[in-house]
Amino acid sequence: MTNKLTALLAGTATALALSACAYTPTLVTSPNAGNEPPALDQQRITKVTTEANAAAQAGDGARDWQQLASRFMNPAMGMRNGEYLMTNTTRGANLGALPLANPQVAVVQQASDWPRYAYTVSPSVEGQPLYVFGFVQSSPRANYALWGYTKLFPKASFPATFKPEVGSPRPPADSKDFVVVPRALAKTYADYLNDPNSAKDVFETENDSFAATFAQRRTDYATLSQQSRGLEVTMAARPGADGCIALGTTDGGALVMATLNYDVTMKSPRKLQLSALAKAHTGKATAASTLTETHTVVVLFNLPDKASKNRKITVLGASDAVTAMSAD
Repeated sequence: MTNKLTALLAGTATALALSACAYTPTLVTSPNAGNEPPALDQQRITKVTTEANAAAQAGDGARDWQQLASRFMNPAMGMRNGEYLMTNTTRGANLGALPLANPQVAVVQQASDWPRYAYTVSPSVEGQPLYVFGFVQSSPRANYALWGYTKLFPKASFPATFKPEVGSPRPPADSKDFVVVPRALAKTYADYLNDPNSAKDVFETENDSFAATFAQRRTDYATLSQQSRGLEVTMAARPGADGCIALGTTDGGALVMATLNYDVTMKSPRKLQLSALAKAHTGKATAASTLTETHTVVVLFNLPDKASKNRKITVLGASDAVTAMSAD
């Protein structure tokens, strides 16, 4: 039973594994995006991605989140630090590079109010997953910083977006033009993960690898709890505190990147011996009775507007990292 528990917990501590995919998203030049010019031209897009990539390389080389601080912000910075701790303490864990440089696609907000958003899609390389990176400029004098990153699911269909020379509208987080208010997407998705029947008609679930993995882990933990004397393992999702970023698509919908957290909590009538990863997070060697592992997940959604014929929300990708642990 101990070996089984260790294997299961090791499974939760690994970021979601996705198969490789390679394709080029569709971009459209359209005069209907709005009257404002784009906030970034090609030269500035290159500067933003090159500087973010340099910060990522410095941080990865030192396994030090502080090296990221000039061009990263939370949740991306916290997730990358979690990945550093995982790589340093867990046998077999590999730190994959974030391919920020030379994006094949950029989606840029029109030059309206701040904060300003931008998305880039990593180069298409056979055998490697595609990443979507979300950037934020919080104020006029601030640098664009990497806010979040997701791996696209293998069968994800990226929506058509406006070319960067046109610019994309930024929908308000509380807009009611969509099937779900963008700000509420993380909560709606967390509710679905916790109880798939609660929102089974809201999401297109066929290609959602993250939801499938989450459901399987919950089942495994429930089985483990039933088979273990006095041991209880639970798993529950909740919306994250970092909010969301969103840019409009050509069909009136929105490409929304949002955060959620989930906790894996293990309670035992006996003292728990902690793994190297848990020791790194908690500074403790044992827990008296309870160990909680907190994950941060950045999820990318294709959010339809209310006039769309297909009103289901598609989950396009997700990235998952252990960002905190507590031992009591």
